[in-house]
Amino acid sequence: MRSRNLVAIGATVLMTMALAACSKSSAGTQDAAITQAVENKLNADPSLQGDNIKASTENGVVTLTGSVSSNAARAAAAKDAQVQGVTEVSNEIATTTAVGNTPAASGNQPSTSRRRAASGSEPPAAPAAPAPPATVELSAGRVLAVRLGQPLSSKTAQAGQTWQGTVSAPVRMDGQVVVPQGAAVSGTIVAADSAGHFKGRSRLVLRLTELQFNGESYDLASRERVFQTTSRGNTTAQRVGIGAAIGGVIGAIAGGGKGAAIGAGAGAGTGTAVQAFTNAPEVNLAAETVLDFTLSAPVKVVPAAGN
Repeated sequence: MRSRNLVAIGATVLMTMALAACSKSSAGTQDAAITQAVENKLNADPSLQGDNIKASTENGVVTLTGSVSSNAARAAAAKDAQVQGVTEVSNEIATTTAVGNTPAASGNQPSTSRRRAASGSEPPAAPAAPAPPATVELSAGRVLAVRLGQPLSSKTAQAGQTWQGTVSAPVRMDGQVVVPQGAAVSGTIVAADSAGHFKGRSRLVLRLTELQFNGESYDLASRERVFQTTSRGNTTAQRVGIGAAIGGVIGAIAGGGKGAAIGAGAGAGTGTAVQAFTNAPEVNLAAETVLDFTLSAPVKVVPAAGN
């Protein structure tokens, strides 16, 4: 009885082992079929031509190895591996980049700047900033000859009014033209006084304030130029005296001593009346008049030849 049980147990074990072996053999055959199907699909995919991809299967799990040139190709390979019977895809494919874009692996690789220089794509260097132009100084006491651009009169001019002109002769230093002839200048009327009928004098005071040439403007400080007529009082006295003398002579001839006194008074009155209706002289400067102005402070300018 006991021996029969042992025989039955042994038979059961042998049968179980045989069934397991058959199952294992069947699974291996199925994995091989899956691997073959995956490889066929990978080889047929035009986007993977030339890529090195290998597939293996174990218990329905497909493992992909190798390398492709892009992430898109890697994703396409994983999709191709989804054939019938696959339970899972393990995508171990490496992605490589173009040689020119691969980062340097050692010190033998040329640096980025050297590669750019070799390929001719190095951006051009920024041009050096030009050196500032040299300047020269017109010292205080330097005389500028100025040609008026308009007529000026003490009768019509007003203090604070601006006048225009040009440099009438070039200014040279060490044989170099510093200020060219024709450079624009401007100035200010400091004072303008018109004489009265009986006494006083006409006066016009000018000052040079600005110089312009070659697109640059320079502030100037100059001594004042004063133009005035003779005193009106002296002329009044002279004319009244002459009128009185002439009147006295005429009165003496006409009526003796008493007539002389009367004639002198009348003559004086005549002289005064003539003076009252006589306009006083004015200061008049015609256009194109050349005036010299002396600088009262130094000024630095870029020489005309330097521009």
